[in-house]
Amino acid sequence: MLLILFIFIFFTSGLYSVSTKYLGGIRFDRIEDYELSNITILESGGIELSPQISEFFFSEDMIWSFEEFKDGFLVGTGEKASLIFVNEKENKKVFSSSQHILFSDIKFIKDKFLVSALPKATIFILNRDFKVEKSINFTNEYIWRIIPHQEKVFVLCGNPAEIYILDRNYKVEFSTVLKNEKNLLNGLFKDDNLYFYSDANVFYRFNYTDKKIKALVFVDENIADMAAHGNDLYIVTSISKAKEAQKKERKNTQSVSSDSDIVESPVRSSTTSSSKLYKYNFQSDTFEKLFEKTSIGFTSVYVSKDKIFITTDEDASFYEFNIKSSSWKFTNIGKGKFLKVLLVGGRLYGLLIEPSRILRIIENDYAKKGSFISGVFDCEVKSVFGKPIVESFLPKKTDVKLYFKSGMSQNEFYWEDWAPFESDNSDRFIKFRIDMFSDGKNSPIINRILIPYLQQNLPPYIERFEVNQFQNSFKLTWQANDENKDTISYDIYISRNNTPFFKLNDASIEDSSFEISREFIPDGVYYIKLVASDKKSNIEAKETSKVLGPFFVDNTPPTIKDVNFKKNSLSFTIEDALSPIILVNYSINGKKWERINPVDGIYDSKMENFVINFKDNVEFVVIKVFDIYGNSAVFQVK
Repeated sequence: MLLILFIFIFFTSGLYSVSTKYLGGIRFDRIEDYELSNITILESGGIELSPQISEFFFSEDMIWSFEEFKDGFLVGTGEKASLIFVNEKENKKVFSSSQHILFSDIKFIKDKFLVSALPKATIFILNRDFKVEKSINFTNEYIWRIIPHQEKVFVLCGNPAEIYILDRNYKVEFSTVLKNEKNLLNGLFKDDNLYFYSDANVFYRFNYTDKKIKALVFVDENIADMAAHGNDLYIVTSISKAKEAQKKERKNTQSVSSDSDIVESPVRSSTTSSSKLYKYNFQSDTFEKLFEKTSIGFTSVYVSKDKIFITTDEDASFYEFNIKSSSWKFTNIGKGKFLKVLLVGGRLYGLLIEPSRILRIIENDYAKKGSFISGVFDCEVKSVFGKPIVESFLPKKTDVKLYFKSGMSQNEFYWEDWAPFESDNSDRFIKFRIDMFSDGKNSPIINRILIPYLQQNLPPYIERFEVNQFQNSFKLTWQANDENKDTISYDIYISRNNTPFFKLNDASIEDSSFEISREFIPDGVYYIKLVASDKKSNIEAKETSKVLGPFFVDNTPPTIKDVNFKKNSLSFTIEDALSPIILVNYSINGKKWERINPVDGIYDSKMENFVINFKDNVEFVVIKVFDIYGNSAVFQVK
C-alpha cells in the first residue's frame, strides 16, 4: 500500500499538492455534528453499537409524569389526563379525569396514590384500587411536584409560586408564596431541608424547622432537572430556545477547514451558551461545574450507585458517566426525546416523548444494526481521495460497511448518492457513513477513520501589490494567499525602458515588503513585477505574477540653457530629461532667495521658461532649481 501511494503521488504531483492530508476522526466534543442511529460514541472517539432495547409501551398522548410501582410504572399522560399502569407484560388505564388536561406528578405514599392534575390545580388521593378517596383543590393554576417527607407532604405550585405543607390527613398546615417567582418546578428533601428550583433558574433551600427560604445560586441557563446521591446533589441545565435555533442553523451550514494536516471534525460557529452538569454538596454548601456541552440541551439527570445518566434533546440520546472509571459515553437508541433514564430493580429503562414510549435498555446486549453519519468535510479545493484508513475491532458475527458521498458544492442536493469508496473520486466536499452489524451479543468497534486526500495544487493569489515612491527609494508592499495553504515565496523583477525583466533579489523573499534604493538605479522608465510561488511546498511549483508601472527613476538634476542677460532683465530656460520642474528660486547680489514662476504661470512640464526683471544694479545672480524627485542644481549666471 505504501508503494502504491508513493507512485500515485509521483505521477499526480503536477496537478495535485505533494503533501498528503487527512480528514475524518470522530470527536466526542462534536457529537451534535453527527447523525446517529443505535450508536454509542466513546469518550476516546471510538464508536460501537448501542445497547439493545425492548419497547413495551407506546402512546400518542405525551408522558408528563411517572412513578415506580411494583414491577413497572404508573404513567401520567397529557392531552387526556390519564393514569396508566405499565410493565413489560401489560399496560392498562387505571384512572382518568375529564376535567383536567394532564397529570403533572405521581407519588405512592403509604398505600395511597397522590396524583396532581392541572390546570385547576388538584391533587387526587387514590387507594390501591385507584378509586378517589379525596381530592384537594388549590387556588394556584399549576401543581408541579409532590414531595413526601416523614409524615408530611410538600407541594410545589405555580401561578402563584407557592409551597404547601400537608399533614398526614392531607390538610394544609402551612403555605408560603415566593412573590418574585412564577413557578416552582422541582424539589427534593435532604435531612430537614427542601431543595427546589424555579423557572427563573434560582436554586433555593427551605428549612422545615424555621420555615425560612434562602436562595443558594442563580444560573444563566434553564434548570432542567436534579437528582441526589449521598451528600451530593446533581443539577443539569439546558441551553435556551434561542440557542436551540442557533444549533439548528449550525447543523444546516456545517463545514470543515483546518490548517492541520489532520482534519478531525467539521468547523462550526461558536456559541456562548451551553448545557451544564453541576454538583452541589449538602455539607459544605459548595456549588461546582462538572461537565459542559455546547449546542446540546440536557433534559434530565439520574444518578445510580456508580453511574450518572443525562438525557438530551438530541434524538433518543443520553450521556452516561461511569463514576468509578471517570469515563463518558454518548448513546443514541433511535428516535424520540428522552424524558428520563432510570434504574428499576437493577434494570435500565428509558421514558421518551415525541412519540411517548417506555423501553428497557438491555446493557449487556447490542442493537443488531446501527449507523453513523459524519458531518461535511471541506478540503477547501478540489482534491483526490485515497483509500480510507480504518482502525477497527470486529468480533465474530459482526460486520462494518463504509459508504461515502461527495460533491463540489456544499449543498448535498447536488451530490452523488452513498456508495462504497472509489479510488478515482475527486471533489471538494465529502462525508462518510458507517453501517454496523452484530448478532446482538457482540459489537464491532471503530476506533478511528481517516480519509487521505491530495489537494489540487492552485497557484498563489496576489490580493494586493503597491509601490510607494519616496525621495530616495521605492517601498514595495503586498499581500498574497494560497488556497492550499502552501508556503509562498516571492521574487522582484524590474524592466528599464522596455527591456526584458531581470531579478533584483538574490534569495527568495518570504516577507511581504521590499525596498529599492533609487541611487543604485540608473535614470529611466521602469516596470516592477512581483512573482509569488509555492515552490517550497511542491515539486512542480505554481506561480502567479503582477506588474505595476511605469515608474520613473531620475537622479539627475535639471540643467539651464538659453541664458540671456540684458540691462534690466534676465531670461533663461530650465530643462530636465525625465521629470517635471517644480521650483526655481533666485538670489540677486547675495540677498535672500526669491521664488519665481514660469512665463506661462504654472510648473507643469520638463522644460520651463523664466524672466527676471531688475530695478537696481545687478552684480551677480544665482539660480537654484528642483525637479519633482528632489534633484537640485545651483547656477551662477553673472
